[in-house]
Amino acid sequence: MNVFRDKTTKQLLAKLMLFVIFTVMCFFLSPLLLPGNQGAALATEPFDSLAEQAVNNSYNRYIETGGKVVSSSFTDLDSYSIYILTEANVTVDQWVYGESRLKTTVINLIDNTINAEVDESAEIVNAKYVAYQYLAAKGLGEDALAQKLLEILQHRQENNGDGTFFNGAWNQWTNLPVFDALCRVGALGQTDVEKGIDYILSLKAGDYFSDFMSTAQAIRSLSALKAELPEYRTAEIDTAIDEGLAWLKGQIKEDGSVVYVGDGWSDDAVTDTAESILTLVALGQDPHSWQHKVTGKNPVDYMREKAKNPEGTFGSGNMGANIWALDAFLCLGVNVSGDGDISSGGGGSSRPSENKVRVEVTVTGEAGERLFSGRVNLDKKKTTVFDALVKTGLSYEGDSYFITAIEGQKNRGMNGWMVKVNGKFIATSGGDYTLRTGDTVEWLYSTDSSNIVGIGGKAGGSGSSSLSFEKNSEVEKSVEEILIELLAQGDELKVNLHKTVNQQVSFSPQLLAKVREQEKSLQLETEKMQISFAPSSLLTEQLSNVSEEEKTWLNLGAKALSVAEKKEIIESALRQGCGLEDIGVQVIELKAEIVRTEEKGEAYTEKIVGFHEPIQVVLNLSGLNIAEEDVNFLTAVRYEKDRWGNLQAVKLGGTYDATSGKFTFYTENFSLYSVVKAEDLLKIVLV
Repeated sequence: MNVFRDKTTKQLLAKLMLFVIFTVMCFFLSPLLLPGNQGAALATEPFDSLAEQAVNNSYNRYIETGGKVVSSSFTDLDSYSIYILTEANVTVDQWVYGESRLKTTVINLIDNTINAEVDESAEIVNAKYVAYQYLAAKGLGEDALAQKLLEILQHRQENNGDGTFFNGAWNQWTNLPVFDALCRVGALGQTDVEKGIDYILSLKAGDYFSDFMSTAQAIRSLSALKAELPEYRTAEIDTAIDEGLAWLKGQIKEDGSVVYVGDGWSDDAVTDTAESILTLVALGQDPHSWQHKVTGKNPVDYMREKAKNPEGTFGSGNMGANIWALDAFLCLGVNVSGDGDISSGGGGSSRPSENKVRVEVTVTGEAGERLFSGRVNLDKKKTTVFDALVKTGLSYEGDSYFITAIEGQKNRGMNGWMVKVNGKFIATSGGDYTLRTGDTVEWLYSTDSSNIVGIGGKAGGSGSSSLSFEKNSEVEKSVEEILIELLAQGDELKVNLHKTVNQQVSFSPQLLAKVREQEKSLQLETEKMQISFAPSSLLTEQLSNVSEEEKTWLNLGAKALSVAEKKEIIESALRQGCGLEDIGVQVIELKAEIVRTEEKGEAYTEKIVGFHEPIQVVLNLSGLNIAEEDVNFLTAVRYEKDRWGNLQAVKLGGTYDATSGKFTFYTENFSLYSVVKAEDLLKIVLV
């Protein structure tokens, strides 16, 4: 026997065994050795399987409880859960237990809520439950029921008068979920936005709102409300959002969870962390950016590595944590098909619904015929009302600023195409209004009788009134006839442009002649401005020349330009060294033109170069924080081009009423206007 060879063999075997042990240990320890998410990816499940588990948990709970669905619950399947599952493209409307269909159960809940609202002997349903049922109805495609639930919330808010949907004790835990729910489907614009902002800001206690979830809900709601009313309490909203985010971020733990821990107790870590992810994604921020200072872990790490329990539940094991986890997974790039199959959205940064925005579109022609009805999917970079029209495949004329025809049906005089989003006429062009998943877009051809919605309700002042008719009004009168009736009654003319075609209104020369004869003033209104014409303002040579012509109209309009358009104008004026300082007032376009329609239906426009008397313009600046020392430097400006084509700001002066927040100025023609802080501008004198 060769003793040396035997010894050598043993040494080689020992080294080989050490190598095998080391390799196996490296495999299991690699997640701890690799930096950041690279190591975690080897040790934890991908988000697709986690989301699949959350969906399975939801279905299992539905079966375990005998097909039970409630309005709101952390233990059972509820209306909010239904909405999140539909957002994940899970076909919950096909879930059945025995003879009971899930969708039928939800509809019964909604019917009970609607009936209780009008039955004085019944107990009204909690506003949060109404909001969650509203989400479920939207998710299940029951738009008519959803609208009724929204109207209940609108009615309650209007009755309370303080921005709330419920004004009893501890009302923030009811109202903030309602605001957040409406925010999810872009419906906050259909509520009292200004009072909603006031109410939410009033809840702020120091750096946060009541608790963790309330803070997250308040931040998301304020961000959405600010988008609806960008000039109202802007600085306070921004501060509240920034301080709230800082407070939330301060709760991050070593494992990446973001959770509030009290004295001897703690929130559910999955729910709070999911709320953080939802909030950051809603604000366009990356959840990976919130990292623990020592471990470098972030909320995404926690949801991937620690959210799921060994038995397959999430967090504290209830349905609430399960649904919040699923919602977070959706935000992080998971897409679930209608049959429950799951595929990764890739990248882990955004929800597929943000890459493909899904909206419902209807297009109704002049005779009431349905030209298009269905869902369209918009690319992330093309999500405007105009883009939604293009996706329908219908032929159109015009551009993103102004649609003149759809499927050959052209605007004619006072008749033309109007567009609503979520049941409300939009106050900007179709190319400026950005849509979100769940929005409904309605293009409709407005005839004279429909145009009546642009003539607002009683003004409340002596000698000044106007008329209003709902869309289903039985009164079949043209705008001309209504305005003539107002004149016959000795009333002034007041028109709400917010609901008219393209924020403009048309008058025949014959009607204008009556206005001048009776020496009545004319007032145009939008949500933020009033434009008043003295009786003799319209005594211009241009209008006199067309006073006897048929198929000729005077178009008057006013609209706010988009943020991008305003920025371009301000930058262009600044290049001319005009010394103005933007204070946040929108740039508005005031339009006055004569439109002639030829025999072939072609329309020609002629701009009105000036009025016989200056026009009064009143802008509401109440949403801005204007320092007392800046008041004397406020001035209205008209942006116009000089002989070389350079844009200049012409100073018009004006007066500011600090009590009402209104700024009044006068101009002799229509162009682009705003209010700025300025000292060295050109000066114009009106005579």
